[in-house]
Amino acid sequence: MFCIGLDTSWGQFKGPRGRLEGYLHGIEARLAALVDVEVVDVG
Repeated sequence: MFCIGLDTSWGQFKGPRGRLEGYLHGIEARLAALVDVEVVDVG
């Protein structure tokens, strides 16, 4: 699983990066709760 966004957009708009990262962490948590997996964030 991976999450991407256009780096040049982060400075133009306030909030999208935080929301995107929040969605990613929420999905990671739900996935880890459902099955025995190790989720690795490579930044």
